[in-house]
Amino acid sequence: MEVSQHAPGGSRAGGPRTEQPAEINNSVIGVIVSYIRDVHGTAVLEQVLRQAEEKRSPDELQDATRWSSDAEVKRLTEVALAVTGDDQLPRRAGERLFTDYSASEVVAMLRSLGDVATVLQVVADAAGKQTTLATFRCLGVDGCVGRVAFHMHDDGLARATTCQYTMGVLSAVPTIFGMAPAVVVEEACQLRGDDSCVVRVEWDPQTADDPEVLAAYVEERVRAQTHRFEALEEMAGRLAQLTDVDEALDVITERAGMAVRAPRYLLAARLPGDRRLRVHSVGLSDEEAARLAEVIVQGAAEDHGGSRLVVDVASGGRRFGRLAAFFPSGHRFLAEERRLLAAYAGHAAAALAQAAALAEARERTDTLTTLLDLARFLGEVRSLEEVAEHVADAALALAHAARAAVLVWEPDDGLLVRRGMADAECPGYRVARTLPPSVALSTAQARELAGDPGAVPLDDRGRAEVGAVASATGVADGVLVPMVVGGELLGIIVVGAPSADGAADGSGGPGGPGAVTRLVGLAGLASTALSNASLLDRIRHQAEHDPLTGLPNLRLVDRLAAVGLAEARRRGAPAAVLFVDLDHFKPVNDRLGHAAGDQLLVEAADRLRTAVRGADTVGRVGGDEFVVVLSQIGHLTGAQAVAERVVRCFDEPFAIDGATVRIGASVGVAMSGDDDVSLAGPLARADAAMYRAKKEGRGRVGFDGGGVVLPARHQVSVPAPDRV
Repeated sequence: MEVSQHAPGGSRAGGPRTEQPAEINNSVIGVIVSYIRDVHGTAVLEQVLRQAEEKRSPDELQDATRWSSDAEVKRLTEVALAVTGDDQLPRRAGERLFTDYSASEVVAMLRSLGDVATVLQVVADAAGKQTTLATFRCLGVDGCVGRVAFHMHDDGLARATTCQYTMGVLSAVPTIFGMAPAVVVEEACQLRGDDSCVVRVEWDPQTADDPEVLAAYVEERVRAQTHRFEALEEMAGRLAQLTDVDEALDVITERAGMAVRAPRYLLAARLPGDRRLRVHSVGLSDEEAARLAEVIVQGAAEDHGGSRLVVDVASGGRRFGRLAAFFPSGHRFLAEERRLLAAYAGHAAAALAQAAALAEARERTDTLTTLLDLARFLGEVRSLEEVAEHVADAALALAHAARAAVLVWEPDDGLLVRRGMADAECPGYRVARTLPPSVALSTAQARELAGDPGAVPLDDRGRAEVGAVASATGVADGVLVPMVVGGELLGIIVVGAPSADGAADGSGGPGGPGAVTRLVGLAGLASTALSNASLLDRIRHQAEHDPLTGLPNLRLVDRLAAVGLAEARRRGAPAAVLFVDLDHFKPVNDRLGHAAGDQLLVEAADRLRTAVRGADTVGRVGGDEFVVVLSQIGHLTGAQAVAERVVRCFDEPFAIDGATVRIGASVGVAMSGDDDVSLAGPLARADAAMYRAKKEGRGRVGFDGGGVVLPARHQVSVPAPDRV
């Protein structure tokens, strides 16, 4: 599973404090901070924080969405007691909890329970909002008297401090409902050797009728409601301003911690067509978040005995993922918290639905723009390579792939030849140099591809051609889409991510249904253009090549020679032009017929190709006359050596139509000059030199400006065009 990690609130997760265990909620520190500031002054608070070596600001310490370790809280409390000398500090701080955090979702949830008795009955679950280091249970409620037991694990937060703080919190429970604080009496204590601390809580409902208590309660409720409304308004404002979905999910995940006060929680969601899972976590390492995200999204929403709360992130029948909160084993969430967490999951779903709608609209716009641009480009008749390159670029964009390639089917050779390559990280030609240029394909395989114009996964190793295509394109994870016209295969489009030994890394979703639909549409558009380009290439080839021998004709040779001559002038070294005329060809043509003559010309052209270098140009200029352009020869001696090799290549007889035929060749050589910008001048001089060679007895090399040589080790014989 591909995961994208996010940690809301800077250092809240994945930052400098992730190694600290989340054991005590910062609301505990928060009331200590506010008590010291209000009772002892800001200067004393600053002294306490300084001596405790506390790097966090007072605002961070009072943020109830954050958690601290037991060691951090213990150190701060011990320093506070020593600096202030106030032995009532833990209890007085506990008494402030529901006042300082009256606007929190936790207090609102407790208030929604309706009365003090019900709050005490769920104290085991409610206490988990403050610490995971103690176990609470309600021993019973009788009228307006309740008994609560709590057991501190190990030493934890100093037990005396914990006892006093807890009794302060329990005394403040009636204030949630507009009553005076309860009377709390300790009946048992771990410090005295008891198994648990037990306290008796007694409250007086009639105190809610006291005008002063009632006024204070109403004022506090108004302040709390105003604060909650402002917080919701602020969150809505922030979400409205955000255009990045991950930033919006960061805000939602952060605020979910205010509603469901747990030490760890995460949001794991995926947009439609997205391969990566977006993970936003608090209190979890990256490894833990990735592992839990996979479990939460793919598995059943198990509650693990009430210590795990998982809700769907869904909107309009579309499920994006899940939002989850975690307590250590043995602690449970309140039933009301599922509704609260679901509300924040709804915010996340709305943000994702909006992002999905925007992404789909943007995708449609980008698709139309890409296809329109491609259609404009293909509207003009283009070469096969130009079409293939632009189709590869379009496929890369439409499929959001890391690499794309276009392979053209050449049925005469039985090959899929790579003509276009696009790579998101490096130029296609750099990638292509390291990859096989073609894929062998049987006629049956070509018919199979042509009959299935959908997408074929590149991991379909049951088809032999698929592995070969993956090798030729360097794509390990993706699809291939055939391009077909009239039931005939023209080529394939390949998109996906590079293989492990490819030149680039990347990701994308080329195999998704949306991408496949776009690629099939692209293949349809490209097929016609590719067919036209193939036809154009054939026409151009026919217009520039001799139909009998396949050699370039005079028009193409002239164009190629112009480039070679320009390069020769740039280097300051001349090029050479050889004019080749076959000796005694006409008698063979007259006696054996034109078909035999044509066969002889084809074989003579093949010998000429083998006699020169790969960089040289061989063309047929008419009848039994040929031209060779040596654009990189540089000197007459080299040109003479090639010319002599051309003469000698005709020493061996030809087997034509059951007859053994001997012919020869006369060659004229001319070097280019500074004024030569086309083939015309050197070709005319080479032609004249060739005629001088013929006059000297054929089978020789003549030079521009005079001179004729007989190639070394060359025996001149009288050719006999008849059967031998």
